[in-house]
Amino acid sequence: TSNLVLTLLSFGLARPWCVIRMARFVYGNTELAISADLDDVVDSLAVEGSAAGSEFMDIEGLAIDFGF
Repeated sequence: TSNLVLTLLSFGLARPWCVIRMARFVYGNTELAISADLDDVVDSLAVEGSAAGSEFMDIEGLAIDFGF
């Protein structure tokens, strides 16, 4: 709420500062908790493959069905 007040009082000039302030708050208070062993998580991700790589291949028209 203080970011909104600052933005309104400054007629929008403080908006970039408020956005950075909010991002720092979110990043500073966000945490990833893994209940399994980290090696098991990495291995399962390696088996499943990368979603970004798959999407890139779809965009480039390289979608190949390997039949797995």
